[in-house]
Amino acid sequence: AAFGVSNKDGPLLEFTPANKAYQIASTSGFRTMLKVERDGNTRMSQPFFEPDEQGTERTMLIGMNELEITETNTITELNTRVLYYTVSGEDFPALVRRVTIVNTGSSDVNLDIVDGLARMEPFGVNAGMLAAMGRTLEGWMRVYNCKSQNEIFGEACLAPFYKLSASTADSAQVQMITEGNFVLSYIEDETE
Repeated sequence: AAFGVSNKDGPLLEFTPANKAYQIASTSGFRTMLKVERDGNTRMSQPFFEPDEQGTERTMLIGMNELEITETNTITELNTRVLYYTVSGEDFPALVRRVTIVNTGSSDVNLDIVDGLARMEPFGVNAGMLAAMGRTLEGWMRVYNCKSQNEIFGEACLAPFYKLSASTADSAQVQMITEGNFVLSYIEDETE
């Protein structure tokens, strides 16, 4: 289980065989983490994380070009919907993940939300490199279109661009890598 630009040798998420992916999907795939403040109480929640979490009901809908999963949690009084679909008719490949959180309770709620992949691979790596070089490969990995590392934690990095700094081939001539993978995120409406 993985996804990428063309196949498992152009991954955004490292390829993992299905039998292992089922076991690690909740920790290495997309995740949504919520800090829920309601009526003076604060609770942490992670939709779709626990297999049999009490007070939750889950559904999955599969369409021709989309997958939607929904979790209704009676304890946090939130309904979380995640819709995945690919963008067609563009000159670049894209996967859209749209997360919608609805307050099903009778009182107001304040949310702090962290959503996304636990790890994303930069452009220029392939499945063989990730398996054979792992930690060493991280020396070539770079994130561009962000402020310096010290400033990132204070401000959001809204459109990071992930790529290797140069080719990793064992040759006398180094090739620059100009292509990259990117993520774009936004909040559509804070009031609903």
